[in-house]
Amino acid sequence: MHGNEAVGRETLLLLMQYLLEGYGTDQRVTNLVNNTRIHIMASMNPDGFEAATEGDFGGSTGRSNANQVDLNRNFPDQFFLSKGVERQPETLAVMRWVKQHPFVLSANLHGGSLVANYPWDDNPFGQNGVYSKCPDDEIFKKLAKAYSFAHPRMPIGKPCNSADIVFRDGITNGAKWYSVSGGMQDWNYLNSNCFEITLEISCQKYPPAEDLRTYWMENKNSLLAFMEQVHTGVKGFIFDKSGNPISNASISVAGIDHDVVSAADGDYWRLLVPGEYLVTAHADGYEASSVKVDVPHLWAVQVNFTLKVDDSPTWSAEEDFGVTENLMNEYLNNSALNAAMADIENKYKDVAEFLANDNAWSMKVHSLRMGAQIESGIDNRVRVLILGGLYGAQPVGRELVIRLARHLGSGWAKKNREVQKLLQDTQIFLVPAVDSKGFDKAEAGMCGYSRPSELQSEVGGSFTTEIIDEYAEATANMLSQIKPHAVLSLESGGIFMRFPHDDPSANPPTTPDETVFQFLTEAYARAHPTMLQSENPCLVLNKQAPSGILHGQALGVYKNSLLEYTYNNLHDILMVAAHVSCCNYPAGRELTTLWRQNKDSLLSFIHAAHQGVAGQVINEDGQPVPSAKVYVDSNVVELKEEATFRKLLPTGAHTLKVISNDLENKTLNFVVEAHKETPASVTMDSLKDSSIMYHSYYGTEDKIRKLSSNYSKISYLYSIGRSAQSRQIMALEIDVTQGTEPQGIEQSNLPSVAVIGGLGKSDRGGKELVLELAKYLLSRYGHDAAVNKILKNTKVHLVPTLNPDSTADISESSKQDKGTECDMKINTKNSNGIELDTHFIVKGMEVEDSSPPEVSAVRKWMTDHKFTLALILRGGAQGVAVPYSALHETFLSPDAQIFHKLGATYSAAAGLPQDMSACGNIKLVNGTTYDGVINPHSGSLLDCFYEHSTTLAFNVYYGCCGSPREEVLGHLWRRHKVGLLRFLTLSSIGAMGYVTDQNNAPLLGAMIKVEGSPHTVLSLDHGTWWRPLVPGAHTLTVKLDGYLEQTKLVQIMGGDTVIFKLKRDDRVMGLPRMVFIILAGSIMLLLMICCLCIATVRSQQQRRKVYGFHQLNHSVDIFNDSSSASEGETTTDLISVGGGAKNKIKKKRMSSRSYHDLVSSSSDEEEFFIKDSVPPKKTQR
Repeated sequence: MHGNEAVGRETLLLLMQYLLEGYGTDQRVTNLVNNTRIHIMASMNPDGFEAATEGDFGGSTGRSNANQVDLNRNFPDQFFLSKGVERQPETLAVMRWVKQHPFVLSANLHGGSLVANYPWDDNPFGQNGVYSKCPDDEIFKKLAKAYSFAHPRMPIGKPCNSADIVFRDGITNGAKWYSVSGGMQDWNYLNSNCFEITLEISCQKYPPAEDLRTYWMENKNSLLAFMEQVHTGVKGFIFDKSGNPISNASISVAGIDHDVVSAADGDYWRLLVPGEYLVTAHADGYEASSVKVDVPHLWAVQVNFTLKVDDSPTWSAEEDFGVTENLMNEYLNNSALNAAMADIENKYKDVAEFLANDNAWSMKVHSLRMGAQIESGIDNRVRVLILGGLYGAQPVGRELVIRLARHLGSGWAKKNREVQKLLQDTQIFLVPAVDSKGFDKAEAGMCGYSRPSELQSEVGGSFTTEIIDEYAEATANMLSQIKPHAVLSLESGGIFMRFPHDDPSANPPTTPDETVFQFLTEAYARAHPTMLQSENPCLVLNKQAPSGILHGQALGVYKNSLLEYTYNNLHDILMVAAHVSCCNYPAGRELTTLWRQNKDSLLSFIHAAHQGVAGQVINEDGQPVPSAKVYVDSNVVELKEEATFRKLLPTGAHTLKVISNDLENKTLNFVVEAHKETPASVTMDSLKDSSIMYHSYYGTEDKIRKLSSNYSKISYLYSIGRSAQSRQIMALEIDVTQGTEPQGIEQSNLPSVAVIGGLGKSDRGGKELVLELAKYLLSRYGHDAAVNKILKNTKVHLVPTLNPDSTADISESSKQDKGTECDMKINTKNSNGIELDTHFIVKGMEVEDSSPPEVSAVRKWMTDHKFTLALILRGGAQGVAVPYSALHETFLSPDAQIFHKLGATYSAAAGLPQDMSACGNIKLVNGTTYDGVINPHSGSLLDCFYEHSTTLAFNVYYGCCGSPREEVLGHLWRRHKVGLLRFLTLSSIGAMGYVTDQNNAPLLGAMIKVEGSPHTVLSLDHGTWWRPLVPGAHTLTVKLDGYLEQTKLVQIMGGDTVIFKLKRDDRVMGLPRMVFIILAGSIMLLLMICCLCIATVRSQQQRRKVYGFHQLNHSVDIFNDSSSASEGETTTDLISVGGGAKNKIKKKRMSSRSYHDLVSSSSDEEEFFIKDSVPPKKTQR
């Protein structure tokens, strides 16, 4: 291209001749020509050559073209715009030529030195001596060495005997030698598939002709070796699914920011040095396809690609609400990013707010706040902050965050349920770009940092103890003000999750919040398609690439990180980082794929941020209690505005404890489920006794009706029946799962527990306790986690009294002075003077007419509702009484263990005496005894529950005085409140489960019986059942008409679920159906055979041979030769048994009283006998 550098011209002419003459005779040449399309342009500047003179050593005459333009300065340059520079005809011709042919490798030959020169030829500064590395620096060095090492003098590196210039291995980076703008080799590399180097092959530019042979011999092998390099790297074809070639498809190599494109036939060649690579083929309208390739040393490995049609538009419509902007494959600059956030605010004003220049930190760091607006009340929603572009050179996060904002906004507008719930329950702060200045400086296509120190030079590495960087300071202030509960930073440099500690000096590397960090990072990683796969997708680029989930400390490069700063300085803010791209700054075409890979992970992280406990601490008046101290698993949780709190927690069991000096301390055990928030608001009860008054029948009715009306969504008032004086026996059902629908029998899939306020006059205090319990449960539902937990797991039936007649009026004794002696006598008489508690079990219970109406109503009630547990509040004693009430040798029931366990639980919670009752000197064991010890009698409700229903019942004797004074009722309530609440949770102790058929359809009415106990429970309409049991091994048997009985040995730990799948009983008369059919068929066959045998025998008996004669019935002519009967003759055919011919014998007609013999069936021949004992008579004619 320089006319006066003539050695290259003549060398290439000789190369043409050598290839043509050597083809077919020289194996090396033949192989090269057979497998390579070789284009040789001997002279690019013929005008300059004509002007040059032989013998020119280092001159410039003829260097330029006829227009005096240096052609190697005339090509478009990547760093310097050549304004006003006219492209020469030679330049334009070569540019067209290069574009027309899919050149893979080329060299332009020069003179004046001895070196192989490779890109870049210049640098942004135009300075000499500055190495300017192109993306394929390694392969260019290999290509240059291939030429140099085959040359006898070039690899020495001291060209033309120069003492100043040394080229190691005979190669040099162009800009490192001297900067050349507008060179051809750089343009070729940037604008085509062609990898070109510049070869300086002679010290003298235009040597004498006699030296040409020497130059040819020196460069012949180098030229061949160089051309052979075209067959290294990776090559192949790109097809669609129908096998059609795809032209102009791009082939990219991970970590190398330079693509080549396929030719017209879909073929491609990509030069690479030996090693492992991730090669990706992509074309417009097709999905990209990536293959891990191991490139050998001496040849090219063939890799073909078959591309599927790109389904991104379909995916977008199905998964991303058709947001077309999210399919764009280009990075937004800072201005465009701000415009995009403003556009989102304008489109989705209900849920999006653009925060820019609103305060000090938002002047530097712009963000979007997304979430549904709260009309009133406290906003204690989860706050999640997602950062992008914390490191300016890692801009993938910028694009993912803005795409997430569009996704959420569009989902809200299209009323997507998941997005609506997410924005209603969460405040999401989206910060696309933190290090915006760093982004402007970042180099597109940069895969990694050249030095770890570069990481610390960006904003993400500037969070020192004393923050200096203004963007880092703004970010820290933003976190302090927003106080997010969970923070996610989207970064690059691998596919992995990172969490504290980052500081290499931290000891130990783990934190007390290790389990929380684990579930946050796992929530993201598990939703990602490659993050947790066995093969690290980034290993091709970096053998040391991290993978999975790890502490940042393990990498040793994240010093002064925001993760470490946040954990050490901003309490209750937990931050993790998701590294989502192997390369720091991947090509824009990868953005759609990256968005598709990370969309679900981003949403999963936001969902995971809800996992934990949240609530508010209030007093009985509903006012916040900011002075309270909250502990979760013994760790202090700070109360925020309006005494609210929130804590991220791993799944599993946890304990919440709330302490206040002037209020009742509370402890709550709760279970956290994956990605779910556990509401745990607490209402602190006063330490003072409340004021409680006795209620008459009408006062009771009025209070319970008001409660039912005020809380109609979760309660239902119904009547059990009527008393002897026709008063209603009212019951209040609390079932938060049923809403306002009328409550039938066995409708909800929850165990039922009944609390009864007593049976008569001596149980007046029990009625008031039940009324207070009803008020407590209903008023605190939704405001107290303990009550919420009870009512979400149990249906509660509250009955103030089963004997309204006896407690219709307010007792005068309850209003007397302290000195008045209390009546301790147990009295359950109704208005007819009948002791109700002796009539629940009587002989002939099916006859109800003789029973008191209260008893009949209660029996039906307990049968219909099938309670798991029941508690009857009684006066006249102290302690918890269990069956039996009737006289037994030891009063011991087969279920004594579970009765005493549950009774002791109530007794301890209520603070009842544990060893000896204060009244009656009754000995107690852990606060329990048998009811027959306190008040021995038969026919009790307690025994009736146990023996004639599915319920385990308890008598709780709350005090010696059944009708204590009114001023004592508040203390009595405060004492028993804890026991009553604890009792409502006890139905889960033991076993529960389901009874289904083989098709998993629930079975109703199956009897579940525990071996050794007469007590049975029944499965309800959902097939559910509950059976309180002590821990240990139990044998359970299930029976149901029409199904085979099933027995299981079950190890009970507490709250165990046991499922019975019953097989339909197809037995007939106790036998399997098939056995019965076979047996019945066999019997029928046997009977048929017997009948046939009998019939045969009887037939034989009738036909048995008789040796004698009988008179013939009719007159027969025997041996009458006449052929006619009229002639007194008959013809008899005699048939020979042996098969002989028929013989006609003419016989004389015999008398009508002739005889014939009877021949048995066993006769072998016919014989005729004539008996002469009867004299013949003349025939009458």
